[in-house]
Amino acid sequence: MKLNTLKTTFLMALMTVLLVTAGAASGGQQGMILAFIFALLMNGISYWYSDRIVLRMYGAKELRPEAAPKLYRTVEELALRAGMPMPKLYIVPSAAPNAFDTGRNEKHAAVAVTEGILRILDERELRGVLAHELSRVPQSLANALKKLQLGAQRIPMQTNPATAHMFIVNPLAGGGLLRLFSTHPPIQERIRSLERMAAKQGLKVG
Repeated sequence: MKLNTLKTTFLMALMTVLLVTAGAASGGQQGMILAFIFALLMNGISYWYSDRIVLRMYGAKELRPEAAPKLYRTVEELALRAGMPMPKLYIVPSAAPNAFDTGRNEKHAAVAVTEGILRILDERELRGVLAHELSRVPQSLANALKKLQLGAQRIPMQTNPATAHMFIVNPLAGGGLLRLFSTHPPIQERIRSLERMAAKQGLKVG
């Protein structure tokens, strides 16, 4: 089970417990039952429709093959190599450089990239980012992460904290409870890890 799936399951279970506890405290057994039913409905909606909600939240528009043939072919090839169905591809109208994946499983997956990320990354770096989002493998990713970190600092993205964990570069600053929603280690740690891997393979990063 993937790390983000474990975290999502944990957070949904935690929310259910909190709601049921609050319901019991305010309404006794009847309040507890009503809170449990509400939690089930909320979790069900989150599971089945979270991808649509998030994509609509950021104004993402689906990209057809004819609109971005090179990008579409890259994602199609990466999906084939990863042994997964072709995900839907979306563009987010934001100058902030970032990308995220969403969907309840591989058959209902979507990958979204911002207009900003298409401007600052070259084809190889973008391929590394997309490969990371699709199959969690980091080729040419260290260079891309450095550019994305600088770009995200220059052009902050207005982001709902509940969806920050989906992005390849966390648009939120800070630690503490915010780290709970992150599926990635801090970007500097990821860059150092990628550079160590590249050094072992005799590759130059940067």
